[in-house]
Amino acid sequence: MSTFPGWWALCGGWAADAWLGGVTRDHHDVDITIFHDEQRSIFEHLVGWHLIGHDDNVPDATKEPWTGGWLDMPAHLHIRGED
Repeated sequence: MSTFPGWWALCGGWAADAWLGGVTRDHHDVDITIFHDEQRSIFEHLVGWHLIGHDDNVPDATKEPWTGGWLDMPAHLHIRGED
C-alpha cells in the first residue's frame, strides 16, 4: 500500500491492536479503509488480485470477482485465495 496514490488507513482488528500497543488476538486478515471516491484507484492499484466486492445492493456480489464497478456504501472487498 505504500505506493497507493490515495489516502488509506488501517482499520479493524490490527488497528485496534496498534492503538492498544500490542497484539491481543490472532488475525486472519488485514482491514484497510479508503475514501469512497478512491474505488477505481484501489481497483487499478490491485490489478491482478482476486477481489470480491460485498455490496448489499448487488445480488450475489459476494460470489463474483469485482470488476471495478461502483460499490454502494457500506461496502467492502475481500481478497479471495487462489483456487
